[in-house]
Amino acid sequence: NSVEEVSMALQSASATAYQSAVGSESIRNNINEAANAINEVAQSAQAQAELAERLNFIVMKFKI
Repeated sequence: NSVEEVSMALQSASATAYQSAVGSESIRNNINEAANAINEVAQSAQAQAELAERLNFIVMKFKI
């Protein structure tokens, strides 16, 4: 009886550890996706800043 209880406890602990690992992997994947999205936003913001600078330069040409 005691051996069965220990075996069941170990199986339960193993299942919990596996579920934790799966959850951690999911969290890691979501963090990677968020980081990629943030990098894309940063690149877009940089491109917009460069366009604004060019537009400002063109506008300055027409100012007297």
